[in-house]
Amino acid sequence: MIPGSLALSRAEGKPRASGTLRRNLAAGLILVVLCLPLSYTSLAKKKPPPRRFNSDLMLLDLPDLYQMAVESDSTVLTTVKELTRFAVMQVNEIYGGRFRSPELRVMYQAKSWERRLDGYSSIRFRPGENYLLFLSYHREHEQVMAEDLFELTDADWGRVKLEAEGGTLYIEAMRLLMGAATRPEVEERQAVLIGLLASPNQLAAASAMNQAYRRRLGSVKQIPVLLAQMDRGIAGLKLGAAKIIRRLAPTLPDNLDRGALAEAFHGRIGWDGGDPAALRRESVNTLLAIGPAALPQLKQVARSDADQNIRYQAAVALLDFESP
Repeated sequence: MIPGSLALSRAEGKPRASGTLRRNLAAGLILVVLCLPLSYTSLAKKKPPPRRFNSDLMLLDLPDLYQMAVESDSTVLTTVKELTRFAVMQVNEIYGGRFRSPELRVMYQAKSWERRLDGYSSIRFRPGENYLLFLSYHREHEQVMAEDLFELTDADWGRVKLEAEGGTLYIEAMRLLMGAATRPEVEERQAVLIGLLASPNQLAAASAMNQAYRRRLGSVKQIPVLLAQMDRGIAGLKLGAAKIIRRLAPTLPDNLDRGALAEAFHGRIGWDGGDPAALRRESVNTLLAIGPAALPQLKQVARSDADQNIRYQAAVALLDFESP
């Protein structure tokens, strides 16, 4: 017998660990794994965190460009000129902020690296591409480091790549919305936003709807405009209209036919699944806010909506009407 911890395998002619050593090695490996930081042991299983979604900032697929511009130090239309340590941008149009130069620089590599670590696509710029940028000054110790040096205000919505088709929609929307944002008086800004509720530009209209809802703007006079926007079949506009009508419901005058309003609103929603579930849930709340005149429409939703959860939501709303 060979002393020590190793014995020779007759079948393979190779040294093998004795039973005691194997058990000690296994116990040691388990101890090492248990002592590792969680980030190492779960690295292979790590999944990207859910994307942040601010329902007040976004109306389904339509961004609130007005709010994005307000939250940024500068909003500009640019073309990528060259890539150095920064993305050097040629400034084509300025929509907001005090920046007034033909060129600026964007620090983006740190945000790009963070996105790669989270499992998201990295931020890339290529010379010749056109972007609508929402920017914040690069600061260190709360101090602006240079008047032409910026960061993306947000990695997700801080930049909008403008393609040849559809890019003019963003440019037109920014011009319309900045017509409101640059008015010196609050009442003037509000009046322009209310006027944009009827805009044929869906991006401008969606932003105006979101601002009208957040700032409690508008009155019953805007309901025909909101219903007309719903006729366009754009889910984001339908959601914006539903939120405003729900807010206005308590102020509806006594001589307004609430039953006709409920029918007109209900008929513009794709309860068969044609509209997103988030929109249909909000629409149930709008019908509930209209009042007992919306009972027939709520009963239809409770019977026939494509989603069992929404049918249940409508049934609960009906119980609210029927209970003392």
